[in-house]
Amino acid sequence: MKAALILLLCVFQSAVAQSDAIRSLRRTVEVPSGRITTVYAENGHFEAPNCAADKVNNDHGISPDGPLLVLSHEAGQDWLSSSIYILPIDGAAVPRRVAFVAYVVPWQFPAAFPTLDAAKTP
Repeated sequence: MKAALILLLCVFQSAVAQSDAIRSLRRTVEVPSGRITTVYAENGHFEAPNCAADKVNNDHGISPDGPLLVLSHEAGQDWLSSSIYILPIDGAAVPRRVAFVAYVVPWQFPAAFPTLDAAKTP
């Protein structure tokens, strides 16, 4: 028991030491010039844009062929409540929910992903 407690304290101290060394940055990129601007910095870990008003979390990306944006949205406090949406990258259409209870963006299957439709969701 004493050895387990000492081990637990060592692990905790290690985790604290690692988190103190982490610095998170929120940056914007001006695409035409490539200029990068740091708009927020914090000692510690955060995943942007989880703190945004729209609640879009950090699971997002662009389709391999470029025309689609994929993102996930967590509707509640439960991380298993995320759904995946797709929309044209130019924002010209309303996002379409293509998966429920999902938190990983499945671009590993680019040929199949755009064929998902509302009929496959509850």
